[in-house]
Amino acid sequence: MPGPRKYWYFAPFPTLHLSYPYGGRNRFYVSLSRRVWRPYGDVFLPIRISEGRTEIREGNPEVLPEYSNTLEVGTNYSLGPLSITPEIYASRRENIFDVQEYPYGDGYNVMVKRFINAGSGYDYGGSLYLQGSLLKGLLRFNLSPHYRRYSYANITSSEYGGSASLTVFAFIGMLQAQIDYTAPRRAVWGRYGQQIYTQVAFMTQVKGFSLVLSATDPFKLWRYEITVEGEDYYSHKYNRMRWPNVSLALQYNFSRDFRLPRKREVGIENTGERLIK
Repeated sequence: MPGPRKYWYFAPFPTLHLSYPYGGRNRFYVSLSRRVWRPYGDVFLPIRISEGRTEIREGNPEVLPEYSNTLEVGTNYSLGPLSITPEIYASRRENIFDVQEYPYGDGYNVMVKRFINAGSGYDYGGSLYLQGSLLKGLLRFNLSPHYRRYSYANITSSEYGGSASLTVFAFIGMLQAQIDYTAPRRAVWGRYGQQIYTQVAFMTQVKGFSLVLSATDPFKLWRYEITVEGEDYYSHKYNRMRWPNVSLALQYNFSRDFRLPRKREVGIENTGERLIK
C-alpha cells in the first residue's frame, strides 16, 4: 500500500515554456513549472558530526523534499554591444528546507545544527542581468542585481544583493575584478549579516605556458556573521580573513607536442586507387 501523500517520491512535474521572438535576436518568455529539491545524503543521517570546536551538525531522517510551483516572466533584449535580461518570478513553496540551531547543553559554547522542514510559504522578486563590451571587446562587464521577498514559518523578510565583474584585455594578458554583495537577511533560526566577496586576477599566456595570479579579498571586505536567537539562548558568530588569500598558478600545455601526425593521401601508380597513410 502506498504511504501518505507527503512521502511519495514518484509524482508528475508539469512544465510549460513559451517564447516569442521579436526584433531580431530579442525574445520574450514565460515559464510555469513544478519543481522538487531533494536533500543530499548527509541530511538524513541520524547522527551528530563535529564541524569545528563550536558547531555540530545533526541529521534528520524525517526531513522531506521541498516542492515549489513557480512562474517566471522575462525578456532578452540586445542593444548593440549591450545585452539586457530583466526577469520577475513568483513561487509557492511546500516543505521548505531549512536549518534549526540550538545549544548543545548548559556550560558548552557549542551549537547544534539540525535540518528541518519549515512549513509552506512564498517567494517573489526579480533580477536584472546586464552584459556588454566596450572598445571593440577589449573591455567587458557583467552586472546582475536581484531582489527577493519571502515569507514562511514565523518570518517575512526581504533579500537583495548583486554581483559585478570587469574584464580588461591587454597585449600582455587579461585582468579581471569581481565583487558579490548580499545584504543582511532573516532566517527561521536568526539573522545573516551582510556578505561581501571580492577577487582580482591576472592571466597571461606565453607559448604553451599559462600564468594566473589571483587575490581573494584584496581589500579586506569579506566577513561571515550570523546571529542565532531562541527563547532562552542567543549566539553571535563573526569571522573574517586576516590577510588576503593570494595564489599563483603556472600551467603548461603539452598537447602540441603529442599531436597525432596528419593523414596524407599517396597515389598508387597506374591503378587509380588512393592509399591513406
